[in-house]
Amino acid sequence: MFDCSKHFQQIFFGIISLLCFAVGVPMGVIALITTNKPQRTTVSRLMYKMILLTDLTISILMLPTCVSNFNHWSPMLFSMPFICELWSYLWGCVSRISIFLIMLLSIIRTNSLMSPLQPSRQKHIVGPIAFYIICILIQGSVPLWYKIEIRYFDKFQSCVWFLDDLLNKLSPAERKIYYTITYLMEFVVPILPVTISGLISVYKLKTSHVEGSSNDVKVHKRQATWMILALTG
Repeated sequence: MFDCSKHFQQIFFGIISLLCFAVGVPMGVIALITTNKPQRTTVSRLMYKMILLTDLTISILMLPTCVSNFNHWSPMLFSMPFICELWSYLWGCVSRISIFLIMLLSIIRTNSLMSPLQPSRQKHIVGPIAFYIICILIQGSVPLWYKIEIRYFDKFQSCVWFLDDLLNKLSPAERKIYYTITYLMEFVVPILPVTISGLISVYKLKTSHVEGSSNDVKVHKRQATWMILALTG
């Protein structure tokens, strides 16, 4: 029996994933080429390059999902074990790294508002970025260490592994360590700094006074405040 609702979902998610790939990849490449022009590398420019790289990777990863959506949620490219495992690993890592970079950019923005004459330096952010990325790459590879089955599920149109499969192979002590690392990396590290820095940025924008500021400046400050609140939320 033909399922109209399921067919609609396949077409809808197929179009979304196609747009993410077809628009995201060329636009990401163009943006990277633009930011790579010979100019002085600032902290903000470096951060935007890294965010562009993660977004470009996510856009490329939409291709297997797009193919499956337009083929009635059949595995298609995901039917190859190597692609299935690689996709699952990259998707889990890159999405977390993207959130972390946006969090770090929020902190840099707050620092610029609080100390405009003391901008952030590259040496202050390279260490935290490298440390977090290494931790995420190691955490993402844990299912591979324990040979957890990564399989395609048409419900998600992607390759996934289940936490229960991993926990069944861990000792109680290893479970606590894994839960702690996951909780810190996925919730505490991204959420708390962004919330705190966002509130500080809003406070600085609301309380800072520019002598002789025009109505245009006030409007831009108000818009920036609402934008920060929206991004923080």
